[in-house]
Amino acid sequence: MGKELSGEQFAAIRHDTGPALVMAGPGSGKTTVITERIKHLVRINGVDPGGILTITFTNAAADEMKKRTADLIPQEAPYLTFGTFHSIFFLILKHSFDLNSSNILKNETRYMILNDIIKTSGICVNDRKQLTADLVPVISRYKNTGRVKNDTELKDDELIHIMDSYRSKLDKMRLLDFDDMLLKCRELFMERKAVLSMWQDRFKYIQIDEFQDINDVQYDVIRLLSEKNGNLFAVGDDDQAIYGFRGSTPGIMKRFVSDFEGTVVYTLSANYRSSGNIVEAAKNVISYNCDRMEKDICSRNPMQGEVKILKFKDMETQIAFITEKLREESAKTCFEDMAVLLRTNNLFGIYSDRFRDSGIPFNSPVKTYGMYQNGIGKEIMDYMKFAAGDDSRAVFLNIMNRPERHIYRGALGEGKVDLDGLLDYYSDDREVYDEIRRLKADRAMMKKLKPYAAIHYLFNSVGYLDYLKGSCEGNNGDLSSKIKTAEEILNRARAYRSIDEWLKYAKEDAKKPSDNKGVNILTMHASKGLEFPVVFIPDMNEGNIPYGKAVMPAETEEERRLFYVAMTRAKRKLYLLYTEENSGKKRLPSRFLEEISAIDTIWRE
Repeated sequence: MGKELSGEQFAAIRHDTGPALVMAGPGSGKTTVITERIKHLVRINGVDPGGILTITFTNAAADEMKKRTADLIPQEAPYLTFGTFHSIFFLILKHSFDLNSSNILKNETRYMILNDIIKTSGICVNDRKQLTADLVPVISRYKNTGRVKNDTELKDDELIHIMDSYRSKLDKMRLLDFDDMLLKCRELFMERKAVLSMWQDRFKYIQIDEFQDINDVQYDVIRLLSEKNGNLFAVGDDDQAIYGFRGSTPGIMKRFVSDFEGTVVYTLSANYRSSGNIVEAAKNVISYNCDRMEKDICSRNPMQGEVKILKFKDMETQIAFITEKLREESAKTCFEDMAVLLRTNNLFGIYSDRFRDSGIPFNSPVKTYGMYQNGIGKEIMDYMKFAAGDDSRAVFLNIMNRPERHIYRGALGEGKVDLDGLLDYYSDDREVYDEIRRLKADRAMMKKLKPYAAIHYLFNSVGYLDYLKGSCEGNNGDLSSKIKTAEEILNRARAYRSIDEWLKYAKEDAKKPSDNKGVNILTMHASKGLEFPVVFIPDMNEGNIPYGKAVMPAETEEERRLFYVAMTRAKRKLYLLYTEENSGKKRLPSRFLEEISAIDTIWRE
C-alpha cells in the first residue's frame, strides 16, 4: 500500500482517533483515502465495522465507495454503513417515529399541496403553476438557512402564509420532504438526549465526503452525532464549494477547525487527474478568491496537456469549431470521454441539435428534443407554419391574438382561414382591420426570410417579445424563463437555410431523444466529481461566466469556484471558448480568462 500512495495520503489513512480535516484538491484521490482508511481502522486498529459510518451526497458516490471498500475487505464490508445525508437521517427518524417510505413526500404530492394552498388562500396570482415551481426552492432555502429570499411574485406576508400552511399540511399528513429529514433529525437529537446517545454509541467513527457542500443543518446534526467520541473525519475542498443556493459556504471548513478542538489537518496537494498545464491554469484562477484556505496544488502529470483560449465571431462559429474538433479528437479519444460543459442548461438544445445533425452521438441529462410541441415553442413554430403558407384553423387560432389583435374566434368560420375574408368581416372595425392588414404584410415578409431573420422579425417587428412581457407582468421569474426559451429557439434557428427545412426538422424533433452514449453535454454543476480527457467550456463571456446575477463579491467568488471545478474535470485538453457577439450584440470575454493568461502554455487564436 505504501508504494502506491503518496506520503500525504498515507498520513491521512493512518489517522486513528480524534477529529481530522482532509483538504482534498481535485483529482487528489480522496475516495482512495476514505476507503483505505476504513480498511486501516478495521484490519489494523481492530475497529468494529458496524461502528463506522460514511456519508456522502449522492447515491452513486455512496455505492462507489461501498463497492471499492468491499474489494478491500470483503468479509467486513457488509457490516459497514454507507449512505447520503438524507438516507442516514431518515434511517434515524424511522427508528424513533415509526416511519416508512410512504411518509416521504413525493414531488407530485408537493406540487399538488402547494397548488391547493395557493388556490384556497384567495391570493391573486398570474400563473399558479409557475408560482408553485418558484416556491419549491424558496421553501427549501428557508428550511436550510433560516433566511427568506423571496424570488416569487408574492408579497412577503403572502409568502410566509403559504410556507406556514405548507408546513402545517405536511405535519397533518405525516409527510416529510427532504429538508424536513434534516430539520427533524436535528430537533430529535437536541430534544431527546437518550436517542442521541444511542446513535453516538452505534456510530463511533464518522467519515464525511464532499464536506464543503454541507449546510448549517447538516453540520449541526453531524456535530451532535460525533461529540461523544470525537472521531469525525471530514474530507473536502473549500475551493469546490459551489452550492451556495443550498446553504453551503466555504467558511464551514474553517469553522470545523475552530469547533473541533485538536483537529489534525491533512492536505492532499497532488492532482493525479489533470496535466500540469491544466492544474497551473486552474491554480491561477482560484488564487483570486479571498475566502479560501491556502493550499498549493501540484500535478503528478507532466506539462504535456493543452489549455487553449479561442475567440470566435459568434455562437454559430463557436459551435461549428466544437463539432469539427470533436470529430478530430475522436480519432484518439472516444466520444464518451469528451465533454461540453455549459453554465446553464438553456443552451442544451442548441448543442444537441448541432451534434445530432452532424452525426455526433451525445449524452445529455436534459430532454433536448420536443420543445416545439408546447408553449412558446409551439407558438413560434405556428408562426413559421403560417409564414410558410399554412392556413389551417388550428395554427391561426394559436397565433392570431399573440400579440393581441382583438380577432374574434367566431369570425374564422370553419376550414381554412381566409385573411381576405377576415378583412371583409372587419371592414367596419378600422382598428382590427388594420391589425389583420399588418399581419398579412408581416406574413409576406417572414416568408422571404431565413428562419433566424424571420424569428428576429417576429420578436421585434411583429411584437411577440412585447406580448411575452405583457403576459408575464408582475412575474419576473416566469418572464425570465420564457425569454430564455425564446432566445434558445432563436439561436437554434441559425442552422437552417429555409423555413420549410426547419419545419421538417421540427416535425422529427419530438421523436429524437439523445443517444444516451456519446459526448457529454453537462452543466458545470453537474460535472462535479467527473473527469474527461477532453473538455470544452464555451461561452466564456461576461454575463455567462461569471453569471450575470452574481453581483456581490461572495457570489463572484462562487462563480470562480464553479469555473475552477469545470477546468479541473479535464485530464489532457481544455478548450476555453468565447465569442465577440451574440445575436448582433457585442460581448466581453470573461474576466476569468485574464486570470489565467500569464501561463506560457496557453494558446490564443
